[in-house]
This record gives sequence, structure tokens and C-alpha cells, in this order.
Amino acid sequence: MRFLIVGCGSIGQRHLRNLIALGYEDVIVVDPIETVITDIKSNFRIAGYLNLDDALTESPDAVILANPTAYHIPSAIQAAKSGAHLLIEKPISHSMDYISELIIEVKAHNLVAMVAYSLRFFEGINLMRDLLVDQVIGDVLHAQAEVGQYLPDWRPGVDYRISYSAMANQGGGVVLDLSHEIDYLVWLFGPVGSVSSQMGKVSNLEIDVEDTADMVMEHVSGIFSSLHLDYLQRLPVRRCKIVGTEGTMIWDYFSDSVDVYSIDRSEWVSHPYLGERNEMYIKELQHFVNCVENKKEPLITLENGVHVLQIALAAKKAAAQGRRQEINYVV
Repeated sequence: MRFLIVGCGSIGQRHLRNLIALGYEDVIVVDPIETVITDIKSNFRIAGYLNLDDALTESPDAVILANPTAYHIPSAIQAAKSGAHLLIEKPISHSMDYISELIIEVKAHNLVAMVAYSLRFFEGINLMRDLLVDQVIGDVLHAQAEVGQYLPDWRPGVDYRISYSAMANQGGGVVLDLSHEIDYLVWLFGPVGSVSSQMGKVSNLEIDVEDTADMVMEHVSGIFSSLHLDYLQRLPVRRCKIVGTEGTMIWDYFSDSVDVYSIDRSEWVSHPYLGERNEMYIKELQHFVNCVENKKEPLITLENGVHVLQIALAAKKAAAQGRRQEINYVV
């Protein structure tokens, strides 16, 4: 397969390294910054372009959209029209504009289109899901998830103020940028029917987006999940607590285990797993390639990505209007 990676920031370069590690040497890149392309061409000995039109003349089989969020959909539509399969970095976009056009193009060309919510391939999330299926804590009553890290620490050597995370017109802000949590909560508990939220910029970070958000989602299943997101915590945190009728489950990204308290045993039991971070990105690429080669539906479809976007946009509206927003799971 011939791959084209659009956008050569940290995640684009991670995909590039992982493709090469998996044995895919026919890789092209495109990025509007000439020095970035020059460095990558020199370091990886691959073709690089400054614009997507030129890169698509190479007829890639699959395109990985790793450019800023605000450009995902226009780039994806252009790639789909060329007949390329799509792996779109999260979130799928910062607005609903042209989403329908993308879906039409994907269906017209019979393409595989997957949204890159990589936590779906993380051992901890999968273990948590398996334990829920096994009813180790009975029926789920509610869940609390949290993720936070100080934004200037995210990308060493890069000024956070010029990253897409810091700019509203690039699709930044914690609600979109940290939407992995929304996705895995939907994966665990089903679609969301309504959401309430509060959010805002409470720090002195030089950004024009929200750096803190708290959301409460009511899933169609009847389960409530609450979610805290921020760009502020100096000690990174990513965890989830799930309360059930027969016990409690806690997952901590940095502990490499899922801990379960059972009321039958009246004790905590640790379920360890291998938590090597890059492995989830490797598995994500392998899954995408398998779907392309075998014409299978991916684990995270366009519709899944759109629903996460619907939830994020509804949360923003709920915070602005001060009232809960209903969500129709319709694309």
C-alpha cells in the first residue's frame, strides 16, 4: 500500500515512524512548512510535498489526515475524491460543515474511513470493557472520567501558543482536543442523548480557547457519565471510575492496571496489563490496514466520529446557554 500523511506534526511523524516500523516503505508526506518537509525528506528519504494537490498526483491508496482539526474535512473530501481510503485524526472536525459531503464521497467511492481514536486500542480501556461485559461490578450506575495535563508541557520544544490546541480557528480547546474521553465513554456506555456542561478559560495561558471543562452526559442506555477536561494539571492525569451495583472499577492510565472492588469479596483486586503507549498506535494502523485490505468496517466509523463531534458541540452550546442540550444521533 502507498500511504500519504497529511500534516507532519507530532502525531503525523508518529504515524510515519510506525508505518516504517511495520514495513510500509512507500510513504509520502505533505506539510505547508518547507523546513518540516526538508527535514523529513532528509531523515526518512521519502517524497514530500508542500500542498495536497501535488501529493495526490502520487495516487496514494490511503491518506492519514494529521493536519490541524479545522482542515480535516476539506482535506478528507479532496482525498476521498481521489479514491483514497481515509484515517482521520481525532476529532473529525471542529464543526458540522461539509460532514455530509464527506460521507457522500466515502460511500460513492466505497472507501474505508476511520477516525483515529487511539484509546480504543489501548490495553487498559479494552480490559475495562471486558470486565464490564463480564459484569464484575454488576450493572453500571454511573462513571466519572478525568484527563488533564499542562498544555506547555505537551510538545517539548514547540511553543504551545502557536499549536492548534491553543487556537479556536484551528479547532483547539479541551473539549475537542481531549475528546478521546468522550469517545471511549460512548464506546463503553452507548450513544449520548443529552449533555450539560460548564467550561471556560480560567488560567493565564496565552490561548483563545477553553482550558477547563466539566460535562455530564446522559447516555441513551440511562447511564450518566461525568467528565473533567483541562490543560492545567502539572502532574498529568487520565483515569476513569465506574460504579456498579456489585462494586467499583478504577482505571488509571499511569498505573497500568484496572482495580476492581467487589462487594462479595470486600477487597480490591488489581488487574494488570501491558501499557506501552505506542502499541495502541501500532494496533490502530494494523486495524486500519486490515479493514482496507479486507473491505471491513472499522472499529471507529465516520458516524462514530461524528457522534463524538455532536456531543462536543452540544457541550459547548450547553455551556454558552446555561442549559442541557439534547442530541439527535443523526448524521
